[in-house]
Amino acid sequence: MRPNSRLKSGEPLNQLSRTVILVWAPLSGRTCHGALTCRTKRQTSQKWFQAYDQLEEVLLPEAGVARAGHEPVKIAVLDMGINWDDYECYSDLEIIAKYKDYVGHVDSGSDDQTGHGSAAVSLLVKTCPNASLYLARDLRTNDPTRIEMTNAIEWAIEHEVDIITMALGCKEYEPEIAIAIAKARAQQILILSANSSSRNMEHIHFPAKDHHQVSGIWSTNGVNRESRDLNPYPDDRQHSLGMFGEDIDIAEDKPLKRGTSYSTSIAASLAAMLLDSSRQETDKVDGLDLFRMKEMRVMTNVPVGMAKESSDGKYKCIRPWDLLKAEFKPSAGLLTDSQRQKQLAWIRGTMERLIEKI
Repeated sequence: MRPNSRLKSGEPLNQLSRTVILVWAPLSGRTCHGALTCRTKRQTSQKWFQAYDQLEEVLLPEAGVARAGHEPVKIAVLDMGINWDDYECYSDLEIIAKYKDYVGHVDSGSDDQTGHGSAAVSLLVKTCPNASLYLARDLRTNDPTRIEMTNAIEWAIEHEVDIITMALGCKEYEPEIAIAIAKARAQQILILSANSSSRNMEHIHFPAKDHHQVSGIWSTNGVNRESRDLNPYPDDRQHSLGMFGEDIDIAEDKPLKRGTSYSTSIAASLAAMLLDSSRQETDKVDGLDLFRMKEMRVMTNVPVGMAKESSDGKYKCIRPWDLLKAEFKPSAGLLTDSQRQKQLAWIRGTMERLIEKI
């Protein structure tokens, strides 16, 4: 990850982020039992993020570079809140734009009883440092309620976010939530949701089950294979998209995380980076059509262009760095401006070809 002008001297790099997306996420905890196993999983996670950072370096502008007329992508995170220390830090860095508590009814970032919401925010900051975050605490534990979830979606719509990411869903269809989601989609808000908080013990939860309105996300491990002990069984949708979500190293002093909710956070960051890059292209004659970028068909099919089929043929495991052209990558050291411009042109052409096929 590249440095960011909002980061204060002495603060860790993983305390950056700037994007708005709604996210619902299941509880996750320590995932390894032996020191050697844990170390290996952590190293695998770090290698995955090193590859991801290659794409981030190309898509996002350099730290401190002004983008006149370009609004940051807004990500609404629907989760369990955020701890006070993280809230203060990210607010000072202007990463958190708004916070709303629908559980404790206190408009501060002082509460996260499980640590899950704080971990989700840290992951978004790690994977899309230019995003602006809108946090809605609609969960106290991993038992969502219809009223809080509906209110949180309506709140995100009011703030005109670009992306909603949801970590938890409901076992059954909820008409009030469905109406709120339809309103969000009418405003061209992209919605991503974890497929299940019960691992592979249950079917895909709502709203992820509504694949015409919501992008449901499955989990992959650090070597881009399906997470069989985390994912619900795929349904009849055309593409079952999987993103890294098994044994994620968010911070060296924290336990590894796992769950489709974390996969959803990274998928939301990837969508935010693509939107951010598209906004930089709007002043070009041959720039991408930003309106089309928010179509469900586009944001479902574009990731397929950077995915590999799982060994059982049931999932499309997303490898974000596959958007890059190998010959334009730096052999050593930092990416040059010339290499970055060539990569951006290549990505734009790839996206255009993928969109034309839809």
